[in-house]
Amino acid sequence: MSNSNNSKIQQLALQIPKAEGAHKHLLLNELVGEMEEFIWKLVHTQYKTGCGTKDEMYQAAWIGVMKAIESYSTAKGTKFTTHAYWQILNELAKYKREFDRFNPAQDKGLYSIEYNLVDGGNHTLLDILHDNFDMEEYYE
Repeated sequence: MSNSNNSKIQQLALQIPKAEGAHKHLLLNELVGEMEEFIWKLVHTQYKTGCGTKDEMYQAAWIGVMKAIESYSTAKGTKFTTHAYWQILNELAKYKREFDRFNPAQDKGLYSIEYNLVDGGNHTLLDILHDNFDMEEYYE
């Protein structure tokens, strides 16, 4: 992120809490334009298959930005983007925890040995294991 972009984001983060109505919306729209690339980069680095969509994570990341705006103070001695970075990561982690909590393991590729997995549901994983497969020996 360039210094001019960073300073623009810094100014917006300080102005938004003081603004109201249409002016606040305009400032928020400007912030979206300035931070969009930064947000998408974080989403791409945190995304894992089986954890919702990138668009859902993008929305969670913006919740982090809004919390960062509410809690930011120059007295903390950090740039807004640094402060927002940690808030965003926190919200993405929270999103992933909630996603895992409310979505069963079957959606993530973990199956019962008796789950109809192969041949269009005609055979289970148990069916394709060798009859002489010794589980105890395997784990030793």
